[in-house]
Amino acid sequence: MQTGLKISYLPQDLSSYHGYLPAFAKEHDLDYEHFLNQLKKLGLEREAFKQKIEEMSQGQKKRVALAKSLTEEASLYLWDEPANYLDLFNQDQLSSCWQKSSRPCF
Repeated sequence: MQTGLKISYLPQDLSSYHGYLPAFAKEHDLDYEHFLNQLKKLGLEREAFKQKIEEMSQGQKKRVALAKSLTEEASLYLWDEPANYLDLFNQDQLSSCWQKSSRPCF
Protein backbone atom coordinates (compact mmCIF):
# COMPACT_ATOMS: atom_id res chain seq x y z
CA MET A 1 0.00 0.00 0.00
CA GLN A 2 1.18 3.51 -0.77
CA THR A 3 2.76 5.40 2.13
CA GLY A 4 0.54 8.21 3.34
CA LEU A 5 -2.60 6.83 1.72
CA LYS A 6 -5.62 8.03 3.68
CA ILE A 7 -9.04 6.48 3.11
CA SER A 8 -12.28 8.15 4.14
CA TYR A 9 -14.86 5.41 4.68
CA LEU A 10 -18.62 5.98 4.78
CA PRO A 11 -20.25 3.01 6.53
CA GLN A 12 -23.84 1.83 6.19
CA ASP A 13 -24.18 1.36 9.94
CA LEU A 14 -24.19 4.77 11.60
CA SER A 15 -25.06 3.54 15.11
CA SER A 16 -21.63 4.58 16.41
CA TYR A 17 -22.33 8.23 15.50
CA HIS A 18 -23.48 10.08 18.61
CA GLY A 19 -23.53 13.37 20.46
CA TYR A 20 -23.96 16.95 19.34
CA LEU A 21 -22.31 18.18 16.15
CA PRO A 22 -19.53 20.26 17.80
CA ALA A 23 -18.39 17.30 19.94
CA PHE A 24 -18.70 14.92 16.98
CA ALA A 25 -16.49 17.18 14.85
CA LYS A 26 -13.92 17.45 17.63
CA GLU A 27 -13.94 13.67 18.23
CA HIS A 28 -13.25 13.05 14.54
CA ASP A 29 -10.73 15.90 14.22
CA LEU A 30 -12.85 17.80 11.67
CA ASP A 31 -12.68 21.48 10.87
CA TYR A 32 -16.01 22.47 12.42
CA GLU A 33 -16.78 25.37 10.05
CA HIS A 34 -16.02 23.25 6.99
CA PHE A 35 -18.13 20.41 8.44
CA LEU A 36 -21.09 22.78 8.97
CA ASN A 37 -20.67 24.14 5.46
CA GLN A 38 -20.87 20.60 4.04
CA LEU A 39 -24.00 19.91 6.12
CA LYS A 40 -25.64 23.04 4.71
CA LYS A 41 -24.72 22.04 1.14
CA LEU A 42 -26.26 18.61 1.77
CA GLY A 43 -29.50 20.22 2.92
CA LEU A 44 -29.47 19.42 6.64
CA GLU A 45 -32.24 21.46 8.22
CA ARG A 46 -31.21 24.21 10.66
CA GLU A 47 -33.21 22.63 13.51
CA ALA A 48 -31.16 19.42 13.23
CA PHE A 49 -27.97 21.31 14.07
CA LYS A 50 -29.13 21.42 17.71
CA GLN A 51 -30.10 17.73 17.96
CA LYS A 52 -28.02 14.82 19.15
CA ILE A 53 -27.02 12.66 16.20
CA GLU A 54 -28.66 9.57 17.72
CA GLU A 55 -32.00 11.47 17.78
CA MET A 56 -31.81 12.39 14.08
CA SER A 57 -33.67 10.61 11.29
CA GLN A 58 -31.76 8.12 9.15
CA GLY A 59 -31.57 10.67 6.34
CA GLN A 60 -30.14 13.31 8.67
CA LYS A 61 -27.59 10.83 10.05
CA LYS A 62 -26.56 9.93 6.51
CA ARG A 63 -25.97 13.62 5.75
CA VAL A 64 -23.81 13.91 8.89
CA ALA A 65 -21.78 10.90 7.72
CA LEU A 66 -21.42 12.33 4.21
CA ALA A 67 -20.40 15.75 5.55
CA LYS A 68 -17.83 14.05 7.79
CA SER A 69 -16.34 12.23 4.82
CA LEU A 70 -16.39 15.30 2.58
CA THR A 71 -14.63 17.31 5.31
CA GLU A 72 -11.83 14.77 5.63
CA GLU A 73 -8.73 15.14 3.49
CA ALA A 74 -8.22 11.73 1.92
CA SER A 75 -6.58 10.05 -1.03
CA LEU A 76 -9.59 7.80 -1.59
CA TYR A 77 -13.25 8.03 -0.56
CA LEU A 78 -14.90 4.65 -0.06
CA TRP A 79 -18.66 5.02 0.38
CA ASP A 80 -21.06 2.17 1.11
CA GLU A 81 -24.43 3.07 -0.44
CA PRO A 82 -24.16 6.84 0.06
CA ALA A 83 -27.67 7.59 -1.27
CA ASN A 84 -29.48 5.35 1.24
CA TYR A 85 -32.07 7.33 3.23
CA LEU A 86 -31.69 10.41 1.02
CA ASP A 87 -34.62 11.81 -0.91
CA LEU A 88 -34.20 12.75 -4.58
CA PHE A 89 -33.39 16.38 -3.80
CA ASN A 90 -30.59 15.37 -1.44
CA GLN A 91 -29.31 12.74 -3.88
CA ASP A 92 -29.01 15.55 -6.45
CA GLN A 93 -27.26 17.76 -3.88
CA LEU A 94 -24.76 14.98 -3.18
CA SER A 95 -24.17 14.39 -6.88
CA SER A 96 -23.63 18.11 -7.43
CA CYS A 97 -21.16 18.36 -4.52
CA TRP A 98 -19.21 15.41 -5.81
CA GLN A 99 -19.10 16.51 -9.45
CA LYS A 100 -17.46 19.77 -8.35
CA SER A 101 -14.74 17.77 -6.65
CA SER A 102 -11.78 15.96 -8.17
CA ARG A 103 -11.66 13.35 -5.39
CA PRO A 104 -11.59 9.63 -6.23
CA CYS A 105 -14.65 7.88 -4.84
CA PHE A 106 -15.85 4.28 -4.96
